[in-house]
Amino acid sequence: HRMLLGVALQCWQPLAGINAIMFFAPKILLAYFSAEAALWGTLGINVANAAATVIALVGVDRLGRVPLLLASGLLMCVCHLAMVALALSPPSQQLGYAVVSVASLFVASFAFGWGPLPWTVCSEIFPTKYRSKATAVTTATNWLVNTAVGKVFPLLPLATAFAIFAAACFAACATVFFFQPETANLGMEQIDEAFESHRVRRVSAKLWSADRRARIRAEGRRRMRAAAGAAAVAYASEVRAA
Repeated sequence: HRMLLGVALQCWQPLAGINAIMFFAPKILLAYFSAEAALWGTLGINVANAAATVIALVGVDRLGRVPLLLASGLLMCVCHLAMVALALSPPSQQLGYAVVSVASLFVASFAFGWGPLPWTVCSEIFPTKYRSKATAVTTATNWLVNTAVGKVFPLLPLATAFAIFAAACFAACATVFFFQPETANLGMEQIDEAFESHRVRRVSAKLWSADRRARIRAEGRRRMRAAAGAAAVAYASEVRAA
């Protein structure tokens, strides 16, 4: 379950289309602007990327992995559908501004969810004994799919490419919704229990529960205090023994 989930997350991340936007944004914008204006538009997209990362930094433990991934994936799917409509329209400068706006919203949506969180989830869900090998497999999956996207995207019509990305974002949301338990503020033993007890219908019923998120945070803080207390007792014992 964990290996398949990790591979799926790292597969869907590049298939969400982020590198196609980031790598080829200047080329895409040349259809609407001059070369200099296209570079300024690319800069705006990158600023949106950096700014939205703050949401992930603040909310990754407060809001949880699953809600952020779902919100991120759904927003990206909507942005791709909008890009399909824009790509099918005759190019103009006014349309170019809409392309920059939608691309910026897409990149911002990626930055607070599907950008950092697959790496976060893959770093915490595997048991210590298998973590290095499992993380290597999931990382390799990301780079293999990333390479394929970079090679295939320039060969496709824009509307077709964005339609594929929209479908991938929807599939990514389905993967998270049905198969990923919430792991925010959980220790390794709790993560093991979360995967063992995970059920699809229970996720849908409790996903947005504020009470559940509060219980998870409280349990995480309790375990951290217990670990700190145990470490202090062990240190005091060593000092007395010395």
